[in-house]
Amino acid sequence: MTPTPRSNDGLKHAWDWFDLHAKQRMQTINFYIILIGALFVGAGAAIKDNQYLYSVMLGLIVALASLLFFAMDRRARSLVQIGEAALREEQARLAIAMDNPALALVDASSASAKHGVSYGRIFYAMFVVIGLLGLAISIGSVSALLFPGSLERLLINH
Repeated sequence: MTPTPRSNDGLKHAWDWFDLHAKQRMQTINFYIILIGALFVGAGAAIKDNQYLYSVMLGLIVALASLLFFAMDRRARSLVQIGEAALREEQARLAIAMDNPALALVDASSASAKHGVSYGRIFYAMFVVIGLLGLAISIGSVSALLFPGSLERLLINH
């Protein structure tokens, strides 16, 4: 015999899904930040030691990592949104049952995100800026390889 679901089982299931994927998303972002920091340190050390071939490669890895992590974040965001949709329904039921519209938390959160900043927008900007910095490192390093002393002149004159 199949057990009958309790009234809060749907809410718990939706929350567990949302919580799992939201945490995975943030862990992925944390790993990205650590990886990018290490790559930037390596690129800086390579440029300082005039090892421009290495800094070209590291800059390209930064750009590629930004692109890949952006793609992973889009997938994680879609999984989080699936949980939000389920939570929205369960919270609406709870708000009606408890006669407390303030319990529709996902709706309130979504409404406030439309008028301001969201994690998705911040992460997108971060991926773009860091990816472009990686390309700039690579371009500057290629310039230093092809035209010795050009990078030093550029950095000293500005």
